[in-house]
Amino acid sequence: MIAKISSPFGDNTTLLKKISYNVTKIEVGKGEYLYDNFFENDIHKLFVEMKEVGEMNDRVDKKFIEVSLNLTPGEQIDNDKFLQLGKEYMQRMGYGNCCYAVIRHSDREHKHLHILSTTVDYDGIHVSNSYDWRKSQELSRDLEKKYGLKEVEYNKFNSKSLSKIKEREYYFSNALDKGLRNFSTKTELLELLSDEAKLIQNNQLSNTELEILLGKNVYNEVGNVLEKNNLFVSLYKEELLQQLDMCYTSSKNKYDFFERVHAAGLYVRTIADKDGKQKLTYGLPNANIYFKENRLPQKYRYAAISNFMTTRAMSTDEQKNAIASKVIVALNNSNSFESYLIELDKIGVNAMLHQNTGGIYGISFQLKDIEGAEIIKASEITTNRRFSFFNITRYFSGEATPLNDLLKVGTIVKQSSMSEEAQKTHIRNQVILTLPSAKSIEDLIEKLSEKGISLWVRKSKSAEVKGFSFKMKNCTDAIPIKARDISANFDKELFIAVQGLQANHNNDTMNRFMNKVEHGDFNGSNIPILQERVEFSDVGGVSGNLQNDDAPLSKKKKKKNNIDFKGKVEL
Repeated sequence: MIAKISSPFGDNTTLLKKISYNVTKIEVGKGEYLYDNFFENDIHKLFVEMKEVGEMNDRVDKKFIEVSLNLTPGEQIDNDKFLQLGKEYMQRMGYGNCCYAVIRHSDREHKHLHILSTTVDYDGIHVSNSYDWRKSQELSRDLEKKYGLKEVEYNKFNSKSLSKIKEREYYFSNALDKGLRNFSTKTELLELLSDEAKLIQNNQLSNTELEILLGKNVYNEVGNVLEKNNLFVSLYKEELLQQLDMCYTSSKNKYDFFERVHAAGLYVRTIADKDGKQKLTYGLPNANIYFKENRLPQKYRYAAISNFMTTRAMSTDEQKNAIASKVIVALNNSNSFESYLIELDKIGVNAMLHQNTGGIYGISFQLKDIEGAEIIKASEITTNRRFSFFNITRYFSGEATPLNDLLKVGTIVKQSSMSEEAQKTHIRNQVILTLPSAKSIEDLIEKLSEKGISLWVRKSKSAEVKGFSFKMKNCTDAIPIKARDISANFDKELFIAVQGLQANHNNDTMNRFMNKVEHGDFNGSNIPILQERVEFSDVGGVSGNLQNDDAPLSKKKKKKNNIDFKGKVEL
């Protein structure tokens, strides 16, 4: 049996509504008026009687209380026995001399009693509700045994929940602080905490410190109260929103947003509801906590995200190119075919295996979260079928395949047409993939050229490096694109990555180099070797004062020296 005690209330309007609710249940055959202790046996006279008894002590504000006694589903007990149990419960809880009435409900799968009572007895004495929650638990266990009912344990603060909370050092303290400021939970918590409450309210304590201070049993009981009132869930929601906000503010479009959400270790999936409408679900997988979009701000709902800085629909060639780039990333991050499929899912590609009676014979890909995304066979991505299922399985078996060389130098996918945004994304991806293996500026230019990208180094009149420009070789819509236009800090990051190549060169050497760059006549004999690899950051994290873009980059203030260019490809 589970006993639930509502918070005391004092207004007559609420009392009248509760009585009216029970009257309705009786009228529709879902309730039965069993008893009142003022011997009228008439629910219509209950309001006047309770109101008059409550007014016998004008110093009491909260004059009324409601209790429900709930059996387990399927458990049966006759009215006389159930009423006897209810009367004993009220007597032993201290409300026996108060004005109360007992109504049995049968509107749910479990039978239960509703008891409306005053907190002022017929002698005008106020019955304190201090420690009611703990007293009620102990009494419920005793009544279960006495009346032969199934023993029901109140929900414990289970070990699974506890382990998740302990991973977040101050979650328990923060949830408890919320609970002590919440009207509906404050009384119940104070009953458990007693003298410790003041110390807890004034100090943020770690989970371990709280467990030591309260003792394991009280700690678990408090945890149960916080958990059943969803006070931990609200903290998880705040954590999720904080991370989503970081992803959102740094994203260029919805595709970029989904990439960043996955990279942050968060969960996001598009799911169709019963009406076929697309909805998003977000979550914290490490805590097994998930939220439907309607519990989050409007901007994170499917309709809003779909319109979030979107570019035009991707052509078939653009989709092939995006899949090719993602396939390379997934292959580089995998050591088996199974882990390869997992990596594809993480970076936004659905992989569909084709099989017949002879087993699996092929694989197709489809970009996630893109309207009108096509299902593209692996053999169709490039003309030489290098991404075919056959080549991929051979690659993971350690055999030599066209993929081995591809993973070293990247790929070129012939493009009949690409939007400007698609060109920018492709260029940035290929630079990030290529730079770690480049040994010199010339080497970088050659490697990018092999991938169908031309690189120019722009310089000022004083012959100092000013910036970088790119152009796609195999695209009919190709336009020159400055690095600074690709993303906010891309120009600065690229400069820092290659500045070691010119550190020991005077202007004449740089001029000769620039002349060779401009005319495509490369000779690596005079190019210094890059001493340390520099990798690109996830969000272009170099900060610097570049408001005067005509000033040489070498003279501009750079505030961040420990550059971490290690990041993931944006697609």
